[in-house]
Amino acid sequence: MIGMKKLLVFALCCISVITVFAKSEPIDPKYGIGTVPVNNIGRVEFVDEIVIPASVDLNNCYERILTWVKGRFTQPNVTKGEILSDNADSRRITLRIQQNLIFKNTALVTDLTKINYNLNFAVKEVNGKKVCTVTMTDISYVYEEEREGGGSFTAEEWITDDEAFNKSKTKFLKTTGKFRIKTIDLFEMIANQTKETIETL
Repeated sequence: MIGMKKLLVFALCCISVITVFAKSEPIDPKYGIGTVPVNNIGRVEFVDEIVIPASVDLNNCYERILTWVKGRFTQPNVTKGEILSDNADSRRITLRIQQNLIFKNTALVTDLTKINYNLNFAVKEVNGKKVCTVTMTDISYVYEEEREGGGSFTAEEWITDDEAFNKSKTKFLKTTGKFRIKTIDLFEMIANQTKETIETL
């Protein structure tokens, strides 16, 4: 009887260990459900509204951001950065950008994708508050074109809640999750750099 009890306890311990190891790592809330926004026409659209100090002139702010944009998006890791429009009257700037997102870079393995996106800056006053609205849209990826299964993919096909997670929404899919993480990080970095540029005025 004692032997049977020991065997039962051992079996339960084994099951517990297996269960623990079977659980996936929790998803960082920064990348979780709802963190890739989709607009009312079904397109992925990241938006951040940065408050401009009341003492800052909007035209000066626009010119400062334009100068920063021209320098920022000609860095070596940006393979193509084109200003599509810059309108001083409406204080709007629109760019089309292609750059590398690096997933892994070691002596043996380089895993990266080219990401294409539109970036819009709008400096304006809304309800008495001065803001700079940063928007990233029209996002697509070019990944492993030379391999079977590679090619071009849109953000709508690749990083939304429906496409980046398993059916139960408990973990990332191996193929698409890393794109979601890197895209969220990219937009956060651009928004933070815009804020830092404004804060130096």
